[in-house]
Amino acid sequence: HYSHSQETVVPDGTLVTVSSSLGTIITTDANTIIPGVQVPTSGGVVEFVVQSINREIGKTTLQALTASGFADSGEVTDYLEMVLADMTNGTILVNPAMENTTAEYTISARSNTIIDLQSGVDIITLGFPEQIMLPSSIPAYSITINNTPVTNAAITDQSISLLMPLLINTAADFTIFIPATVNIINPPAGHYDLSIQSTQNRSPIIIPYDILIHITDEEVVPAPNPSSIGRVRFFFNLDGPAQVELALLNLKGEKVSQVTENYAAAKKGAVMDWNTERVGPGMYWALIKIKYDDGRVVKMKKKKVIIIK
Repeated sequence: HYSHSQETVVPDGTLVTVSSSLGTIITTDANTIIPGVQVPTSGGVVEFVVQSINREIGKTTLQALTASGFADSGEVTDYLEMVLADMTNGTILVNPAMENTTAEYTISARSNTIIDLQSGVDIITLGFPEQIMLPSSIPAYSITINNTPVTNAAITDQSISLLMPLLINTAADFTIFIPATVNIINPPAGHYDLSIQSTQNRSPIIIPYDILIHITDEEVVPAPNPSSIGRVRFFFNLDGPAQVELALLNLKGEKVSQVTENYAAAKKGAVMDWNTERVGPGMYWALIKIKYDDGRVVKMKKKKVIIIK
């Protein structure tokens, strides 16, 4: 806010030319014909927003000039501290959260910034622990922010930088989804921290998470479980090419769904998805049968799955 401090009354709507020695004024120009940024007065106050180009904390000299003569002549000077806020409410879901397995990451936070996160301008950087194995490149449009594909993603050391694909308002929640196809491989079992920071936040927030033990060759792991997202993903190991049948039974032993997938090679952490949209809430049994190309048939131990709606 920039307030007139003398006794002269400044009528509402008086256009004042405003400028800043630091950053840029992003308030809408009320008159594009007049040189500079024009802001109308209201109640003797001129209100405008200054955005630091380099997102640095500093001081800026503000100037407000009136061409109509209703305000004091000459320059009006004051100082404004460019304060940056920190992100809040960080959460992370790693699926599956098992060591040495390719996983998908769902990372959520609140921007908590003074200025909106601008599409094509601002960058969000994710800092991964040094024990994690990041890929050398990222498939185009694979990562999303609030379901909008990121067109520009870069990997540097243990960080992934994402150019904002959409506008995120101040103090708004956002979610970054990194699918398993990006090929982030989980570290060994243990406790880890992931950092997240935008170009409009002065420091990163740290989000803790845990990686569990690796699944054995005889084990099937459903995740999430319980599930309320319309899908359950099953993880298991294959030691060769095979056809895999997934059968879902209700508590009466009746088959309610079946999924069949073919796998061309051995795979640690193979994945099958079950769409739960067509079944009601409750508990189900999942049975996986593996028919290897060499003739072997392996029946995995059945797993209990809970669906919430």
